[in-house]
This record gives sequence, structure tokens and C-alpha cells, in this order.
Amino acid sequence: MLIIALFFDFVYPSSLYVHRPSPMTDLHARTEECDPLFFALVMSTLASTSVQLPRSYRSYLSLDD
Repeated sequence: MLIIALFFDFVYPSSLYVHRPSPMTDLHARTEECDPLFFALVMSTLASTSVQLPRSYRSYLSLDD
């Protein structure tokens, strides 16, 4: 869930393409396990965040191996 939090901190303010409470509720309910469209949204959000995340955070999180 850390990368989702980073998405809302860094990516979300510049690209408001999801309503924040909705996906968080669905994530807690594990909706991505039974809804392929929501799974695709989650995966694209993770990919977008990993690409747009500031380099200093990637190093801190050991994502730059």
C-alpha cells in the first residue's frame, strides 16, 4: 500500500483521473482479485507511480536496484 500512498502524494495532484476514496475502498475490499478492470487500474497506477516517482524516493525505497 506504500506505493499507492506515494501515488496520491506525487502523481495524483497532477493527474486527477481517479476519485481517491473509491479505489481505496475497493483496495481494502480486495476487489482487484475478482474485477479485471479494477486490477488493470491498480496495475497501471502502480506502473505510473514507479515511473513518475522522484528518484530520491526510489532510492530510499530500494526500487533502484
